[in-house]
Amino acid sequence: LPIGRGRIYRVIPESAAGASLAQPRLESATTRQLVNELSHTNGWWRDTAQRILVQRGDAAAIRPLRQLTARRSAGRTAELARLHALWTLEGMGALRLRDLVAARVATNDAKTQAMLLRLAAVLAKAELSSGSPPDEESSVALAALLAFVADANTDTREGSLQHVLSLNTFREVFPDRVAALQIAAAARQPEDPELVDAIVGALENREDSFQQRLLGRESEVPLLYAAVEQARFVAQRAPTLAALELSGDDAEQYRAGRPLYNLHCATCHGRQGAGLPAQAPSLVASQWVLRDAATPIRITLDGVAGPISVNGQTLAPPDIQDVMPGVRSNDGITNADIAAILTYVRNSWGNRAPAVSPADVRQVRRETSARNGNPYSMADLQTARGTDEWISLMPDASFDGWTKLGGDATYAIEGDEIVGTTVADSPNTFLATEKHYDDFVLEFSVHVDSLINSGVQIRSNSFADYKNGRVHGYQVEIDPSDRAWSAGIYDEGRRGWLFDLRGNPQARKAFRRADWNHYRVEARGPHMRTWINGVLAADLVDDMTASGFIALQVHSVGNADLVGRTIRWRDLRLKAGG
Repeated sequence: LPIGRGRIYRVIPESAAGASLAQPRLESATTRQLVNELSHTNGWWRDTAQRILVQRGDAAAIRPLRQLTARRSAGRTAELARLHALWTLEGMGALRLRDLVAARVATNDAKTQAMLLRLAAVLAKAELSSGSPPDEESSVALAALLAFVADANTDTREGSLQHVLSLNTFREVFPDRVAALQIAAAARQPEDPELVDAIVGALENREDSFQQRLLGRESEVPLLYAAVEQARFVAQRAPTLAALELSGDDAEQYRAGRPLYNLHCATCHGRQGAGLPAQAPSLVASQWVLRDAATPIRITLDGVAGPISVNGQTLAPPDIQDVMPGVRSNDGITNADIAAILTYVRNSWGNRAPAVSPADVRQVRRETSARNGNPYSMADLQTARGTDEWISLMPDASFDGWTKLGGDATYAIEGDEIVGTTVADSPNTFLATEKHYDDFVLEFSVHVDSLINSGVQIRSNSFADYKNGRVHGYQVEIDPSDRAWSAGIYDEGRRGWLFDLRGNPQARKAFRRADWNHYRVEARGPHMRTWINGVLAADLVDDMTASGFIALQVHSVGNADLVGRTIRWRDLRLKAGG
């Protein structure tokens, strides 16, 4: 063989007729001949004929092309010719809605019908291409195109999926109509994940309004409803994720951590950190990943054994391995490697937490050297989080260091609990610390009567010149109602809800009625994050107020049956600086 001579060989069957070897000369073909070649059995001939027709732009091709699109012929070759003719018209700028209507009447082919919907979206995008609101003529054209898409045959999977995809094009102009059609499509195929992705993936910050349209229909479209909730949570957190994006050396360390994670951790935790069955739990939004850096460093160095609660779910063998071994004695994994891996894990898959430095790892390695590879239990980790740094905020019976503000509800010490009790004809009442706090971690447990709601103020204030001293500031919600927005963040006396839980069903389910619930609140600079029974609830960046008191709220009540209801707090503790 003439190796290295740049030869191109053509391999054909021995039975091929000599005519099949004839070289095409389509560049010299007439326009009519090129239209005819759109029916050729060879895909190269069809593609080339289409390209030349578009390049020539000969108006004489439009009539035979339209005849080809409307031809009532069966068979794959005829359908391919129809599709080539339609896309040729589109490339020439000559495609019209009437061509799509004629083609729909002429064919029963599911793939062709789906392509007609795609072409309708192409025509709609052309009407919207200016970026300005459509004028009267364009609005009429868009309405007609939407009617064509709405009237599609969605009995086949191809048709149903393209139906939903094409509807997305009209969302800006006809939001209510499009939402109704897409919800109806999801109701017909409620378990189709690709169809759900096609709807939710195009919402683009419309999650709120779309979710409102789904209320009351959750049982009809459970997969869609859950996906919209998740998308809303992602959209709510988007400003936080953007604001906390790593930069500089931290970003470089993050990039170094990716291949190290894939090498050492992905086998059990998965490439996307979601965990693998019978191997290891999810790292996404895990409290063991996102809290103080010392916790994941301890786990990485010495491992963890036995049951562990992650995102409100307690996992044990066989759902996960009994022991995750540590790497303390592995000389092939350095402190810098551990820091890079943890920086990557703490800032991937929607996680955001400060980078971990080699110095952090070195310090924890030194402080915990006595463990010598002995894995932690969950109880060990809970008590190893710098307990000596916490200060108790539980008052004594005289409430020294606390002030009652706003209303007349009562507070009392009963054993190791603070008990707040509702009273008639009183505005919201707050038991506030006299000391102000800026950056901190706050933890407490609360038990609330199921018929009332409450909250804990953080970074809050009361000024004589602001609404006659009304307490205002960030409130961490306590909500036992069906709404279940416990641990959402509300701006008391100012802007209202900043981070509700409509997009976070996992956190809503975490609250336990008529029982004690554990809260964790982190405030570091403008970043505030809340947890309810180990589940991430709210994640907010807001810089309106950097410092203020902490206060326990007893809400006003307007019903005599709600007078005398109680809220109980215990284990109220704070770690300054976070």
